[in-house]
Formats: sequence, structure tokens, C-alpha cells
Amino acid sequence: MKITRRELDKHIKVTTKDIIKKYGYKMRGSVLYKKSGDYFISILLVATGVNNNLINARGNVKPYFLDDVFWEVFKMPENLKEPIGLRANGAFTIKGLQVYNQHKKVECYEDVKGYVEELLKECDSEIEAVINKGGSNFRKFIDYSKSVENPGLYKPELAEMLLDIKEKNYQAAKKLASHELENQRYGNLENKGKDIYQHVVDFCENKY
Repeated sequence: MKITRRELDKHIKVTTKDIIKKYGYKMRGSVLYKKSGDYFISILLVATGVNNNLINARGNVKPYFLDDVFWEVFKMPENLKEPIGLRANGAFTIKGLQVYNQHKKVECYEDVKGYVEELLKECDSEIEAVINKGGSNFRKFIDYSKSVENPGLYKPELAEMLLDIKEKNYQAAKKLASHELENQRYGNLENKGKDIYQHVVDFCENKY
């Protein structure tokens, strides 16, 4: 049987909708998400591969507060009133730490349900294990994130700045942001012509 990406994506979506409640997730587009304690989890399940016959699961996690502080610094406070699903795949959000990236090869569409549940169960378990390492100690989570070889689009430096701001340690946040800018490293999030790191500097300067 020839597998097509369009048909496989359709099967993934239908199957995912049937099982996500079992694991406490909701769905926004192709992304699953949930709040777990002080953290936010998002999982992307899609068809991929040269032959369009792979189901790929990528799981990300981030401290829940990161987006709250980011929107304040980035001058987008209105996002705080949006449904939490915005944190999963909104354009102006903090990208979570990628801790899971696996796939299953599909030979026939009847395989999809079992593979989707297997990937979701394994991904959810691995993410929860990472959460348990940090718990409510966000410094511990950020320190761990710096050791992850393939963190996806997540930036530990930005997470650390936002944690400093949350803890009102404005001088530390400004120092780290200035250091990144001086070395021509950027946060890849821009508003009103300024990178997020410049927004951090400006925000902190107004605090002392």
C-alpha cells in the first residue's frame, strides 16, 4: 500500500483526537498541549520522511511562567488573556526545550493508532521525567537544559534572563542580555524593530 503524507496526517489527527484525553492533552492544529504543574508541555505529531511514511513525535517542555514574563517584556500583555493553547504554537512565544524526537515507520494505515499511542505515551513519560528533575527549582531545569545536545529552538540564555526578571534580579538579566548582544547572538524574536535581548535590556533599565 502506498502511503501518502496527506492521508497519513489525516489518520494521525483522527487517532490523536481519540486518545489525547487519556493523557490529559488538548489539541491546537497538529500540536498537543497541557499544563503539568509549573510547566507547559507541547507535542507535535506529524507525517514526515522522504517516502512520507513516518510518524514523527517531537516533545517540548518549558516553565509555564516564561511566556508570562516574555509577553510583559516584549510589550504584548494582551496575550496573557488568551487561551493557554497559544503557548503551544503561537508566533510570539518562548520555544520549549525539545526532549523527545522519535518516529515510527508506517506500512499500512491500520498501524497508525498503535504507533501514535506508543509515541505519545513514551514522549509524555520522558517529558514528565525531565519536569521531575527540576520541579519548582527553575534554575535546576535551566541548568539541565544547557546540557541537552539538540534542544530545538529553545534558548537557555533567554530562559535564564526571564527567570532573573521573574525574581526581580534585573541587573543579572541585563548583564546576560547585553553579553549576548555584544557577541552578536540574538533571541530571534523581534518587536518594534528590536530583538528580545534588547527588550530585556530596556525593560531592566527601567526597573532600577
